[in-house]
Amino acid sequence: ADILILSLLVIQCALGLLTIPFSAQHMDGSEMMKLVGWAQSVVTFHGGASQHLDGVAFIFRLHLVLGMTLF
Repeated sequence: ADILILSLLVIQCALGLLTIPFSAQHMDGSEMMKLVGWAQSVVTFHGGASQHLDGVAFIFRLHLVLGMTLF
């Protein structure tokens, strides 16, 4: 079980690093504002949080799903 968790953490870190080039393509912060809206909806238990992720790159979604799985 420990090896599995460590493997998932390494994969999560790699996914996080892979998001950097995608973030660099949106220097205006529009991509991050979509992710901020999603995070606020999740933390405050508002419905429709997934609507904030419309148009967000797949790598961000994958990173979010794995992060929530580890949580």
